[in-house]
Amino acid sequence: MITFFYLGANIHQEALDIIQRSVDAVVLYEQEDSVHVMETLVGMADGDRAFSIDRDEISSAVRAACESSIDDRERIVQAVLSDFKVFLLRMRFLRVDLKGAFDGFGYFSDVVDYALKLAEGRRPKVVFCSYTPHTVEAWIVVRTLEELGARVVRLIPSPLPWVLLPVQGLLNLTGCNLKAKERPVRSAAVDEYLSILRGDYSAAIPYYEKALRRSSFRHFFSSLSRWSVRDIAKYMEKRAVQRDFERVASSLVEGESYAIYFLHYQPEMNTLPEAGLYCDQFQAVKKLVDALPSGVTLLIKEHPSTFSKRCDRRWRPAGFYERLGSLPNTRICLANTATFDLIDKSLFVASIAGICLTEALARGKAAVIFYTPRFAQFNKGLVIDANLSTVSELRETFTSIVHGEWVVNEEDLHESFERMMSCGYDGALDDTYIPQSVAQSAANSKRANCIAIEDVIDGRL
Repeated sequence: MITFFYLGANIHQEALDIIQRSVDAVVLYEQEDSVHVMETLVGMADGDRAFSIDRDEISSAVRAACESSIDDRERIVQAVLSDFKVFLLRMRFLRVDLKGAFDGFGYFSDVVDYALKLAEGRRPKVVFCSYTPHTVEAWIVVRTLEELGARVVRLIPSPLPWVLLPVQGLLNLTGCNLKAKERPVRSAAVDEYLSILRGDYSAAIPYYEKALRRSSFRHFFSSLSRWSVRDIAKYMEKRAVQRDFERVASSLVEGESYAIYFLHYQPEMNTLPEAGLYCDQFQAVKKLVDALPSGVTLLIKEHPSTFSKRCDRRWRPAGFYERLGSLPNTRICLANTATFDLIDKSLFVASIAGICLTEALARGKAAVIFYTPRFAQFNKGLVIDANLSTVSELRETFTSIVHGEWVVNEEDLHESFERMMSCGYDGALDDTYIPQSVAQSAANSKRANCIAIEDVIDGRL
């Protein structure tokens, strides 16, 4: 059984060593992420066991061999390229489109043909993805193989920041969650994490946000003398977005009955491609607003990384905040509004898949989600799945929350976290391990991926 492995930025020598033990394993890689293991990949490529999916490689390969022996090529091209996410993924890395839409469409077709050529003679039964592909080449290649009949298995982040969950397919279809070979459950880590989330925000602040705060304050002024024209342009772009935000943001109203929606930083995998339609977060906000009971306001909190990291106009275009704020009974919070204060005084907390949802559950608040697979292992009724609910169903649920009829059951919560750990992949170093930095999280993810790769090769996943 031939298996393709796409590891993306998680590619590393230990993972490749495991993959090479199987004679039927093939690696798909991007050169930018693979410099440190290129010697190994070149050796694998000599045996047709590693293939680059970079633009230059794809373009030259397709020009050299345009014919295809796949009978239903046209159906596959249509299925893959009719997905709006393909075009959004292209614009994620393309600031100015000088060549036009049809040039991009033609290239997408070339990527499909490249994937079809890869599958000739070595058609994979399984494609394993270290995470959801979110470069346009990786997405199209894996979707094409999926249309050819390959079973796609990918790992996604879970509500616990050290656990990765296996899901099947790229399209988030109902029942896509998989169960890995049962894993040990680290109850002590769950207890510790919930305790942190129930305490002061200074202790619970996510590790990535801590790093951004330190770097923002420490290096801003000292680096001014080294700024290039591009750096200055990025700063001006960020300031323009901040001014748009500041024109619309307002203080809380004392005694106001509200729910809170936490925006995601963009671009990121959680929204594109994982969130589908809701990568335009206006769609999620509008659905919530349409379902709000009378007398309830929806507050919107911008993600802190929007202004501490690079702020991209393509994802916060002119009018973005005004459009959100123009919806009825909707207001945007000031940037410095305390996160846990907002959660504790809210009726419910909503987000596509943010860590704020875990924070809300830990603090006894209803959590409204828009990305079904991340919470699929939770007990029924513990979270509110807006992705699978109609507006009228949501309105009924929100009304019950207003009336005090919704309670987060502590036993269900703990049981759900433990089930999620038993079904997922944990790269922990010890029983109480919780990642405390971006580097620790990346290392944890790589360790978890190695376990999942072994399960795929051995047929357990």
